[in-house]
Amino acid sequence: MNAADRASILVVDDEEGVRSFLADALSGAGHGVAQAADGEAALALVATRSFHVVLTDLRMPGMDGMALLREIRREHPDRNLAQMVQAGTFRGDLYHRLSLFPVQLPPLRDRREDIGPLADHLIRRIGVSLARPDLTLTEAARAALATASWHGNVRELANVLERSAILADASEIDADDLALLPEIETVPGAGAGAAAPTTITDMERQAIERALAATGGNRRQAAARLGVPLRTFYDKLKRFGIS
Repeated sequence: MNAADRASILVVDDEEGVRSFLADALSGAGHGVAQAADGEAALALVATRSFHVVLTDLRMPGMDGMALLREIRREHPDRNLAQMVQAGTFRGDLYHRLSLFPVQLPPLRDRREDIGPLADHLIRRIGVSLARPDLTLTEAARAALATASWHGNVRELANVLERSAILADASEIDADDLALLPEIETVPGAGAGAAAPTTITDMERQAIERALAATGGNRRQAAARLGVPLRTFYDKLKRFGIS
């Protein structure tokens, strides 16, 4: 991409996974990208730099996306791409390629084709943060992630992957290593899946049952996998009635 085709883009999103995923994709396409985690941080960047495009989430804590765009237009009325095109200071064809409108992003469970690339991107970042850059997902793990019933969005996926990475012994995270994965979606009429944990107690019980299943019932290994003392693990087994 030559300099004339290169746009300067600001990506604003409070979900780090979404923000970095978009930034990496746009950077890979040859554009210059900056990131901000909220509206206030975005305004601070806009005050010091000029951007061709601001790509923002609409729902964010504090200042939402529409309020951010209104504030940018109020504080910087001279930064208007349409006027710059008319003045000949910005290419018209690039403007039309970058012209954006608000897009309603569906929940993660409704765009399962995005789960694999997102999971791979997140696990790479998690691996770097844990000083384990060789962390990867097996095909079985990707399949389990793609069929889980995601009630949240990218943040829920990131939390599952981070817990799994912390508990995993090997560099490859398999389906059995996925910690507190939401219940698997079932085909209507095929019977109900396991209920999703709704309390801390339910989550603890499910984590213990998964750890035991993954270690073939070896309690010492299951306790180590969960990072709890063996005595505490036995106390929880007794409290939850798990034999």
